[in-house]
Amino acid sequence: MKVTILTLPLNENYGGILQSVALQKHLKAEGFSVKTFKWAPTLNGTSRLTAFTSKLKWLIYHYKNRICPWKILAKKLKARAYFYRSFLANNLDETPMCFNTNHVGRKDKWVSDCWVVGSDQVWRFWACKTPAFWMLNFIPEKTRRNSISYAASFGSNSLKINKKDQDELAHYAQELKVLSVREEQGSALCQKHFHVHAQIVPDPTILLKSEDYTAICEKAAHQWPKDYHGQYIAYYVLDMTQEKQNYLQKLSKKSGLPLVDMMFNPILDADKVLFRPIEQWLDVVRNAYYVVTDSFHGTVFSLIFNRSFSLFNNNHRGSDRFTTLFNAIKTDIKIAHPEEEPQFHHIAADTWVQINKEMDEFRNIGKDFLSTHLGALK
Repeated sequence: MKVTILTLPLNENYGGILQSVALQKHLKAEGFSVKTFKWAPTLNGTSRLTAFTSKLKWLIYHYKNRICPWKILAKKLKARAYFYRSFLANNLDETPMCFNTNHVGRKDKWVSDCWVVGSDQVWRFWACKTPAFWMLNFIPEKTRRNSISYAASFGSNSLKINKKDQDELAHYAQELKVLSVREEQGSALCQKHFHVHAQIVPDPTILLKSEDYTAICEKAAHQWPKDYHGQYIAYYVLDMTQEKQNYLQKLSKKSGLPLVDMMFNPILDADKVLFRPIEQWLDVVRNAYYVVTDSFHGTVFSLIFNRSFSLFNNNHRGSDRFTTLFNAIKTDIKIAHPEEEPQFHHIAADTWVQINKEMDEFRNIGKDFLSTHLGALK
């Protein structure tokens, strides 16, 4: 059975790429033939000039991040995802690049038995020109009725779109086989606006266990030099402020431990233009003494690797995903505030035992959902 995953374009986003890889790896382990839809954001309905310009921009982006063989040129072009290519090549199968969704399913291109929409904030509809694209309006109705969403996220507690788009989304949502979302508020939005039930399931990254990610890390252990050794504080802060920077510096000085930036490896790129390889990003979390983050996936991998961490709340990027996760694993995590006195919030060994147990149960909810709704189509 062939499955195609539709998610956000795979650019310089650790969490976005890792969730797609995790979902694909899990489905492959279950016996499915899986590819992730490799599309360019040049959607149908735009003018020829807009479509051409967008296509050209995306081809340039693709070249400098995925193809360009020269690191010096990649730095000049600011190809942030330059070091991602080996991870993508070794861990993800993609369709040929698609610039026009009218071609999907024609002449044996990307013919799928079903599609899976998700995860990440794919239903942040107000940020895109064609919301119904994310409800698979471009595939045949027969295929759509076999298709599902998995851990889709709205990235908000409101829909923020006009009535016409809302009605169109509701129509396509009701044609999907079943919906699932990542947040409690997302389930409420589906019921209120689309009149369909959406089950809450874990982010795809949780479908895999620490040993799965450790295997990925160790395969690439000697591929790049490390800038982290011994005990250190790893930080992954997407929206850095001076207050957060001061917090990190104080925590480092207070503990005597060095700071390691999870996004940049100064040995690989002293100018901090090119992002750290994804395999090494995982390895930095895995070996950290402590983690400080404002990221959802930074939090998820701290939990997966059993690393104690401090979390800065990030309302701008959506806080319900944190609440839903902590409710699911029945754990209270203290939110850190940049203006407060920094300190470690260590999680006790017996608490980790309980967290791991709850993570396993949450993981099984996701696995059961996929097995039930995709397994029936095998």
